Amino acid sequence: MWLIAIAFLCYLIGSIPFSYLVAKGYGKNLYQVGSGNVGAANVYRATGKVEAMFLAVIGDVGKGALAIFLSQKLSFLGLHPPATLPPPLEEGGT
Repeated sequence: MWLIAIAFLCYLIGSIPFSYLVAKGYGKNLYQVGSGNVGAANVYRATGKVEAMFLAVIGDVGKGALAIFLSQKLSFLGLHPPATLPPPLEEGGT
């Protein structure tokens, strides 16, 4: 049960669209500007500001790091999520 709760929490963290929020803070709608993709490159195209792109990248990387951090800190529940992928997946599979 705890594994499902941790997975759901990490899923919610990962679903935060930082690029969209940063662009919205600059008054731009990423769906209507540039490629229409919600990503750091389109944030730069839409806003023309490098600092906006870096905020989007930091937000996206940060939410991934936060999800890993939380899953490792919650390992006291008896769950020990792997820090890396299993060896066959790291090398491209078999």
